[in-house]
Amino acid sequence: MYRYFFISLFVLMSIISKAEVTLQSTLLSNSEWEIIYPIDDSIVHRWKFSSSEIGVSAIYKGRKSHELKYSYYLSKSNTETFDNSKVGKYSSGCYLYEYNKINKAVSIWKIISFDKSNKILTVSCETQAENKPVAVGGKTVIVQLLVIHPVVAVLQRHCHQCPPIPFHA
Repeated sequence: MYRYFFISLFVLMSIISKAEVTLQSTLLSNSEWEIIYPIDDSIVHRWKFSSSEIGVSAIYKGRKSHELKYSYYLSKSNTETFDNSKVGKYSSGCYLYEYNKINKAVSIWKIISFDKSNKILTVSCETQAENKPVAVGGKTVIVQLLVIHPVVAVLQRHCHQCPPIPFHA
């Protein structure tokens, strides 16, 4: 009896783990996200998306910050090559491709989950610079939506009880 229960549970977990999470590029375009895991008390990491670029910034507490710019797009498959013709176009997919023009490095992030109510996105790095696979299990990063631009808004995690501020163009 228990054996059938555990076999059924194993099959169910296998099916659930294979489900892919797909994002629309409209969710990312003109938005800013902050890494909430892993936590580093000395640095705040942010991802700021336009329609064609992602700005990855590191804000050092007590010091200056810097930002790197990458071209990006979403894809439904992991092809390990960057297709520049997809940059800036509407797309959907379960992989986020980044391309660093300076060192010609491609990073591929697999979309693991998206919590719509809390605006929390979990991604896992499938490759790193020079298309070398990362360690088994990948590098998992969790980011939370801060702002959708262009709006005048208070950072979501700092003011949960503030009324929304209307935006007038």
